[in-house]
Amino acid sequence: MIKESIAVIGVGNMGGAIVSGLLDNGVIDPENLVLYDPSSDKVNKFGVRGVKIAVDIGDAVAAADVVLLAVKPQVFPTLLEDLEKVLKKDILVVSIAAGIKMDKIKEILGKKQPVGRVMPNFCALVGGSMSVWVKSD
Repeated sequence: MIKESIAVIGVGNMGGAIVSGLLDNGVIDPENLVLYDPSSDKVNKFGVRGVKIAVDIGDAVAAADVVLLAVKPQVFPTLLEDLEKVLKKDILVVSIAAGIKMDKIKEILGKKQPVGRVMPNFCALVGGSMSVWVKSD
């Protein structure tokens, strides 16, 4: 079981599928998950499962060991600027956004920020996915 605290920013189709997979398979204690999404409908369905719901990005990442960024690529520039203001520099940031290069994330968050990228596939929506990942130095 995962012991680290994970903050998930963006709980749309793919972010929601990942959160569901973690919970449905007992991979993480719901108390170790913190979710943030501007759409309260998306996060509230997980609140009843014991997951913490953050009021903003700062609240979401305050006690996180890992931050999973699961937002649309067009939201990324603004998200990274907001995140850079509140994120501790030793926290692992993992992105699932297509087309957003690790170098761009590190440019905004800082060269020393540990960053990983995961490319889940559509099958994650039904719990049958395989993902490819890569990490920064």
